[in-house]
Amino acid sequence: MPSNSCGTLKTRVVDGEIHHGEGVEEKISLSERFGLWLSFHPFNQEQYLQIVEHWLKRLGVSATDDAETRKAALQWALKRGSRSGRVAWQFARDWAGKKQVQGPRSLVSATLIKRWNSMKQQMIRMAVAGSLLLGTAAVQADEHESSAWESARKESAELWEETKEVSGEVWETTQEKSDEGWSATKEFGSEAWEATREVSGNAWEATREVSGNAWEATKEVSGDAWEATKEVSGDAWEAPKEVSGDAWEAPKEVSGDAWEATKEVSGDAWEAP
Repeated sequence: MPSNSCGTLKTRVVDGEIHHGEGVEEKISLSERFGLWLSFHPFNQEQYLQIVEHWLKRLGVSATDDAETRKAALQWALKRGSRSGRVAWQFARDWAGKKQVQGPRSLVSATLIKRWNSMKQQMIRMAVAGSLLLGTAAVQADEHESSAWESARKESAELWEETKEVSGEVWETTQEKSDEGWSATKEFGSEAWEATREVSGNAWEATREVSGNAWEATKEVSGDAWEATKEVSGDAWEAPKEVSGDAWEAPKEVSGDAWEATKEVSGDAWEAP
């Protein structure tokens, strides 16, 4: 941005650039560095007039090479300050529009006007006839729609009655089958319950008898095993006691003799020093 306020006020953004001149110089330096040049040389007067004549023919203007057209084309180029294809196209469109607007009235002849009037009246008659036909067709369509509606309603009513009758018969049959199935299921369930109860009672009695016999046998076996264990334990207790007494007396005797011998030896050893 410029440093002073005057330069800031004069600043304009051109093609998205604040300093347009510097951007142009950079682009020119790139073209000079890589050698890329696209030249648009101006047309001379004859080439410009030939392009104007071409566009006027394309736009349907008959007189294209008269002095008036050439003079107007040159004045148009002088006002725009350029002789190019775009300027020639703009002049051709402007000149063609002026010629069509300011043209003579005799171009539209009386024959065409009469033909146009007759065509207009014929179109009006066709529109009236078409409206009448549309009205008749609408009435016929309404009548046809009403008859179709009545027939469809009758068919629907008949179909509904048949459906109700079939549904009633199916319902009665289903109800009878359901009642028969329920009675058979109740009877089968009662019989199955009685049989299950009898089998369970017999199994319970048999299990109780087997359990009682097993308990008595277990008690007898446990009593005999307890008596035998007591006897074996008593004998085993008495034998260690006897063995322990004898083993206790023998160490005492050996210890006494060893003590006496030690005392004598010790006394002798004490006296000697």
